[in-house]
Amino acid sequence: MVPESFDGDLGREIADLQPFLTKVAEGRFAYMEINAVSRPSESESVLTGVVVGKSGVSVPAEMRLHKDYGIWHLTYITDPS
Repeated sequence: MVPESFDGDLGREIADLQPFLTKVAEGRFAYMEINAVSRPSESESVLTGVVVGKSGVSVPAEMRLHKDYGIWHLTYITDPS
């Protein structure tokens, strides 16, 4: 059973990530290169690397994913603006 707060929590995460996801959807990033993966727990993964824009500028990046109720979701990503 998923708690009532799950939808609200997921909605807040999505809203927080919209600036980054908009840039991805608009094709403003060339790629993200993952250099390392850590697993602090069975339900969490942390990816570190770089995001490279269409201009060729490369910036350090970190992406965090968390698994709740069998669903992996993105909880954080460095905003490389």
